[in-house]
Amino acid sequence: MMPFCPLSVSPQGPPVSDPTVQLHVNLPALSAQHLRRLQRQLDVLRLLEASLEHVTEANVAETRVFLSFSPAAGAELPFQEAKTAAHRWLQSAFMRDAIESTGIFLDDCLSICNVAKLAGVGHAKGSELNHALHIQPQRYHKLHFPNKLAELERSFGVVSPWAAHALSLNRLRTCIVHRLGIVGPQDVDPNNQLAVQWRTTRLIAKGKESGSETLLDRPGILITEESVVQMQFVDHSRSFALAEEVSLTAFDLYSTIITLWSLGLTYVESVQAYLSRTAPNASNSEPAG
Repeated sequence: MMPFCPLSVSPQGPPVSDPTVQLHVNLPALSAQHLRRLQRQLDVLRLLEASLEHVTEANVAETRVFLSFSPAAGAELPFQEAKTAAHRWLQSAFMRDAIESTGIFLDDCLSICNVAKLAGVGHAKGSELNHALHIQPQRYHKLHFPNKLAELERSFGVVSPWAAHALSLNRLRTCIVHRLGIVGPQDVDPNNQLAVQWRTTRLIAKGKESGSETLLDRPGILITEESVVQMQFVDHSRSFALAEEVSLTAFDLYSTIITLWSLGLTYVESVQAYLSRTAPNASNSEPAG
């Protein structure tokens, strides 16, 4: 259900008979939009990973999209080297887009909380409502990713247990996008490591009698007793040393989607809790008329 927050607005012009406006907050749509963006990125990633896996040197030679122009004739990459570079470029584009789309989701969370704060007061000037609906969202959009998370917690008490995971992914993205994946002094912790933590899933077979768990991480694993297959949510971590070139696996990229999915769901829950605290007069049903 969508909360409807009543807010009395003082108009700048002539008085009106009913200055109350209804603020419609559609949290399910906010969540669904974020999840659709992640799904799109996962679908594109799968297609491009499959294309890289099966492309041949002959396929590239047959391509005429760029005709025969070479800006640095004689310096063309050998096929295998170009294939490796293409994979790293794909990682860079994926990490950039995953964090950017999550940043847009955080913008929306911030804007909703800011408007709900006005509704909690119960009345506002027209200029204040205009600032909350049109000016403040532009400021939120300009914040860097870590500052968006900090603003949600500091101003509204909106938090996620996976915020630290997302911040580590943003540090990874910054290294990949701005330093071509070479870990620099700006990226590392006091131990000279770029530590990254993901939220991910794993499949296990749990023996009905022994209770032992067998990790199902590849085809052909032998299970020696009758078992129940379970999916578990677990942490996955990696560290990259100073001056090391970052190389991500398909599992790392998949886990990025799981992490940002978990982040989004928990932030929506926290925003809902903030609305309940801040605008207790909000209704979960359509207003009459």
